[in-house]
Amino acid sequence: MTMAQKWVYKATPTIANLNDTRDLAAQECFLAKAAHERPNEQGHHARADHVKDVLVGDVIHFYFREIGTTADNALPIGSFEVVGASPVPGRFTWPVEETHLARVLDPAFDARLQKMGYGRDPKLGFTTGWLLRRLDQHPPPYDRTWFPGNHVLRKYS
Repeated sequence: MTMAQKWVYKATPTIANLNDTRDLAAQECFLAKAAHERPNEQGHHARADHVKDVLVGDVIHFYFREIGTTADNALPIGSFEVVGASPVPGRFTWPVEETHLARVLDPAFDARLQKMGYGRDPKLGFTTGWLLRRLDQHPPPYDRTWFPGNHVLRKYS
């Protein structure tokens, strides 16, 4: 049996605002995340960094950083366990293509995600993300060194 890993994830308003991001995680138990990056000049869709490494049972410490704030400043959204089933029947199918992401099946929920700014996976053509269960713990204090460059998902040690 493998030990659960811990991750840190940083969202910014380039996709969705703080309220939508927080409500999606806290109320809908979902963190939207594509399995693939947009295609490069040769049309290749690289797998998004670390997406295949996040497994059911892992913990994601989730933060939101507003554009224009200092790099040292991010709001904690919460700590969540990645789960493999949704409490809403028919909303998701799981897993997606060698990951522990879920595919959104519910057309109304998918339309809501699209309206918020979450796009479909550029290779797969449908919306994906992790199913979550909120934990009764606070995320560790935010540290900007966790996210060099444009990284949004990193292993927490």
